Amino acid sequence: MIRKNGKCKDLSEFDKGQIVMARQLDQSISKTAALVGCSRSAVVSIYQKWSKEGTVVIMSTNEGLAHCKFILVFAITMDLLGITIVLMGVFVPLEVKGQDFGDLLVYSGVVLVLMSMVGWVMWYSGNIEGLSLTKDLGYKRNAVDRLARTLSRRIRRK
Repeated sequence: MIRKNGKCKDLSEFDKGQIVMARQLDQSISKTAALVGCSRSAVVSIYQKWSKEGTVVIMSTNEGLAHCKFILVFAITMDLLGITIVLMGVFVPLEVKGQDFGDLLVYSGVVLVLMSMVGWVMWYSGNIEGLSLTKDLGYKRNAVDRLARTLSRRIRRK
């Protein structure tokens, strides 16, 4: 538990990993507690759990890849728009005053798909384990969170 503003807060997985690593490097319990900012008893219990079970990571069932929801929506939208515009440029004969605009649509669609790649990289980067969780930041969940979490779980199952 970390004390913050007089209140106890659960240790993150990163903090637990720091405790195990510091103890493996023969740091004292007091120095490890000071490093992480928790009590000495928390250091002892985390390290004992790691010694017995080989892990201190607790996977929660209510967490998914729900970070960066707006970037996820951006990436999906750019993919759909880009692919739609590319297909229109290829299959729909678009001529205005004898000028063919199919190539313009194809190139524009490809640019949108490339923009979506940037969105996917940003979304993936925001979901790397070890980042602070939304519950640590005091964020309240909503319908977009549930949608992103459900989508993430379906992707992971495949």
